Amino acid sequence: MNLTSNIANGGITYTPHLVIRSTKDFQYKPNIYISTNISKSAYEQVRSSMRDSVIYGTSKKLSKLPMEFGGKTGSAQQSGSAKATSFSIGFWPYTDPSYSFAIFLEEGSFGSSSLDPIVETLSTIKL
Repeated sequence: MNLTSNIANGGITYTPHLVIRSTKDFQYKPNIYISTNISKSAYEQVRSSMRDSVIYGTSKKLSKLPMEFGGKTGSAQQSGSAKATSFSIGFWPYTDPSYSFAIFLEEGSFGSSSLDPIVETLSTIKL
């Protein structure tokens, strides 16, 4: 997930936080955890490709949600089996990322069909 966050924020990864419950007085204070020397244009090319995956590619179901996502899906077939491990990474909102995700499903399907419902549920969580 740090890689996804780093791509979403143009080379900066903030210290991740796991929020179990949010209250009105919750104050998030971002701390920079990693900063890279990779060019902003390289990051923008990857971010743009992840957005295109949502608009035109395997993550297309995410384009129907009310916020803009950047994402990428993939799968790897297990040796000697018809089963696959599916993964999806991404972030939202695209223009000013606040959230990132990484999902791995053993024995999921190929492509995004088993992952999109999980991402859709994540995107509805109010923090």
